[in-house]
Amino acid sequence: MWIIDFGIMTAEQAALYERPFEYVRMTVQPERADEINVKHTKTSGGFTPEPRPAMKKALSRLNRFIATIAVGKHRHFVWLEQKIVPDHALLVFARADNYFFGVLHSRPHELWAQRKGTQLREAESGFRYTPTSTFETFPFPWPPNSEPENDARVETIATAAQELVRSATCGSIRPVHS
Repeated sequence: MWIIDFGIMTAEQAALYERPFEYVRMTVQPERADEINVKHTKTSGGFTPEPRPAMKKALSRLNRFIATIAVGKHRHFVWLEQKIVPDHALLVFARADNYFFGVLHSRPHELWAQRKGTQLREAESGFRYTPTSTFETFPFPWPPNSEPENDARVETIATAAQELVRSATCGSIRPVHS
C-alpha cells in the first residue's frame, strides 16, 4: 500500500503535483468522503484526515523510529526507516535509541499493555494499544527522555534490545543502526 502525502500543503500547492493530485481527487477522495475531517479541508484539500505536522517533524530528525500496530493479539515493536510514512493503523514513537526499544519490548510493558489496553471482542482477537491508557500510564524506569547518561542499567537494556533485533532478523533482514 502506498500513501500519497501532501502534508500540510494547500490544495493549490498539492495540485502542482498533477498526477498524484488527480489520482487522489478522482479515486481516493470519493471513497473517503465520509472520513474527511472538515477542519483540514483548507490545508490539504481534505485528503488527509490528520496530517500530524509535529509528529512528522519529530520523525524527520531521526534515521529510524519505533512503531507498533494499534490492534493485535501480540504486541511487537519494530524499527522503521525515516522514509516510511506511517498511517492511522500504526502507533509510532519518535525515538531511535535501543534502550527505549528494549523497555517497550520488556515483559512488564507487555503485561501492562495487555491489562491497560482496550479489549476487542474476546481475548483471542487481541487488544488495542492505546496511548493514553497504556503508554502514558506505564511506569517507565525513568520518565521518557530523562534517562541517565552512561548508566549501566540503560546500557544493559539497550544491549539486550540490540540482541533481540539481531536474533529476530535471521541474517536476511538488516536492522537500521543508530
